[in-house]
Amino acid sequence: MARKALTLDSDTVALLKRLWRERVAQHKRSLGFIMILIVIGGAATSLYPLLIREAFDALDMRNMDILYWGPLVVIVVTSIKGFALYGQVVLTNVVVCRVEADMQSALYAHLIDLDLAQLQKDSPATLTQRFTNEGTDHVLFALDLCSGHDQNIFGFFWYSYCSILEKRNTME
Repeated sequence: MARKALTLDSDTVALLKRLWRERVAQHKRSLGFIMILIVIGGAATSLYPLLIREAFDALDMRNMDILYWGPLVVIVVTSIKGFALYGQVVLTNVVVCRVEADMQSALYAHLIDLDLAQLQKDSPATLTQRFTNEGTDHVLFALDLCSGHDQNIFGFFWYSYCSILEKRNTME
């Protein structure tokens, strides 16, 4: 089954640019460091086949030095990969939680300026639950994306955008 190509209309592009400008752009340094950690983790992962080939070549040539330095190199490479992945996950969580907190602050600030008649349509508990649960959903989604094989922080922002559009359409 063929996948449909993702098409973005002008409203979507404008909203994504706004999301980047108002919420994400201030974290460029952290996002850059996350990308560097992803590259380090990928490079360490790509060393595994080279280590295996070198080990087999050394054993074919009856070079028993591989028994001494082989496990040490594997431990070092695995440690580098592990620390890079740990740093990536922690830093991604910091960025995601900061963006989420900023978005919730903006929602509450907008709520203060909202028309009283529109505000009274929902109870305060409903509004708080909406803000809290949506935030939790976004953070859990981002953690799920960043903790497995799919290390894509930008999926979080796409999910946030879709949720915003859905809520915007239900309020109209």
